[in-house]
Amino acid sequence: MLSTAFILTSFVLTASAKLAIIGEYHGEYSPCSFHQVVVTETEFRDAYLPNPDSVTNITQYDNDEKYLVGQNIDWEYAKDKWSRIDWEYVEGKFTYCRIVYNADNETEAKSFAKPKIAIKNSCGGFPWSTMTSGLATLRAP
Repeated sequence: MLSTAFILTSFVLTASAKLAIIGEYHGEYSPCSFHQVVVTETEFRDAYLPNPDSVTNITQYDNDEKYLVGQNIDWEYAKDKWSRIDWEYVEGKFTYCRIVYNADNETEAKSFAKPKIAIKNSCGGFPWSTMTSGLATLRAP
């Protein structure tokens, strides 16, 4: 009698979740007339119009801790430096703070502590940026 044995092997598939804040947003921010943010899996692009865009290439993120880290590739104030951007949802709106924009490397940028959003002007002396989803894109990313 022939016996065939089947060995069942389980595979654990680990796929990182997509970045939770992918989308297009807009908000009012004085003295600029319009603030727009476009987030993809690989880029965080924001502009306080009429000023030029700042573009950060995302290298890592954590949806649970609500932050991303990336290198600034197109930003006159900190080109080739590193940023950490933290976010929260306040009353259902995407709210973010660029915790640091001029770190020398990825590790340094990631090491910055998230400020308390409830404290007024806790984002480098400024309020956190509160955004609304669904923007009429003024500039193509």
